[in-house]
Amino acid sequence: MAFPTTVKSRSQCRLVTHDWRGVGHHRSALPRGRRARHCNGPKVPQSLLLPLLLAAPVLLPVAVLLPVPLPAAVAATFSVVSLVEAALKQPPSQFNLARDFKRRYLERFIFSQPRLGAAIKCGARGALTALIWPRFVAPFRWHLRRLVVNIPHLPKSFQGFKILHLTDLHAGMTAANYLQRTLIAAMLEKPDLIAITGDLIDYRPAALSALDGLLPRLQAPAGVWMVFGNHDYHEYSWRHVGARSAHRTIHRRLRAKLQHAGVHVLCNASAAIRRGADSIYLVGLDELWTGRSDAAAAFAGVPPDATAFCLQHNPDAIDDLQAYPWDWMLCGHTHGGQVDLPVVGPLFVPIIHRKYLRGIFELADIRHAKRFALVSTGMGYGLPIRWFVRPESILITLRAGPAAYQWAAE
Repeated sequence: MAFPTTVKSRSQCRLVTHDWRGVGHHRSALPRGRRARHCNGPKVPQSLLLPLLLAAPVLLPVAVLLPVPLPAAVAATFSVVSLVEAALKQPPSQFNLARDFKRRYLERFIFSQPRLGAAIKCGARGALTALIWPRFVAPFRWHLRRLVVNIPHLPKSFQGFKILHLTDLHAGMTAANYLQRTLIAAMLEKPDLIAITGDLIDYRPAALSALDGLLPRLQAPAGVWMVFGNHDYHEYSWRHVGARSAHRTIHRRLRAKLQHAGVHVLCNASAAIRRGADSIYLVGLDELWTGRSDAAAAFAGVPPDATAFCLQHNPDAIDDLQAYPWDWMLCGHTHGGQVDLPVVGPLFVPIIHRKYLRGIFELADIRHAKRFALVSTGMGYGLPIRWFVRPESILITLRAGPAAYQWAAE
């Protein structure tokens, strides 16, 4: 008996089944596991079934990576899954597997395996659920970490001095309302000094206007200090411009905006932070990839026995700066890997020395027993996705004592 092209009633729907060969049967003619129920729903041409099946795994990650709201991404992705499900369920009108797919072995295999269609549907929905977290939740799970550091020769007046370390905001790419919320929360700690270690913007015209809602929130008694990162220069691992990047239009406008906002930029320079007769030093180096970094010029004004914090965007410079007098180096750039999968590890880390991925690293000191480098995971993102790497800002409290550090409970 020929397979009907439409089902006119619910009773008729209950009686009709098919076995993926285009042959209709009465309900009692087949075992229970081969019965299928076909009711009204979306109709998809059979010629589109295979492309939908093959495209679903590709569309899922694309849907969650696009800068679209969560409800739209979920609705679009579930629509694709529903179309695949509908195509698998609907009766193949005027379709004969043996005749039309005689030499198309992959399609014949998919059509002849009803359980494969169910597996694709469940897998697609599972993948969607798994990808919602790293796209729409994890990039915004910012937390403020509190770090207490002991410095042997810290001046007494700087006991309890608080430094807020910010890095990799990527304004213009990272959601503006998220950055504003995090900065408001961080400023509640009333830091004495704010240190920004690069990638304040994601190099694009919209980034400059995004700073209008961020820079006024950064206020500290000892000032806001910053070094540039590669995104501030439009310098990337796959696109090397060098010293010419400092003359690009957006970078020059960024410098002007920072100067107007009262942000102090350290490019191969140092500055003394004073409290009465005591002082500590900030040393800032220009971005490593531009070829403009000059450590000798940066440390020229730093006394050998001074307490010094070195600001450097790229942690690849840590090993090159071992001969200079600093107690702590603050870095960013890596985003902590941003996506750090179990067993597999970080998928992309744009540095040579991958050992400096994130965290605190103990190093030998030319003056004392040891010193430390801190690599933060940053606040923003280049792509709106994180997995197993939370965004962060770090509040550093200074204490006098043997060189050591301790994370405070969150």
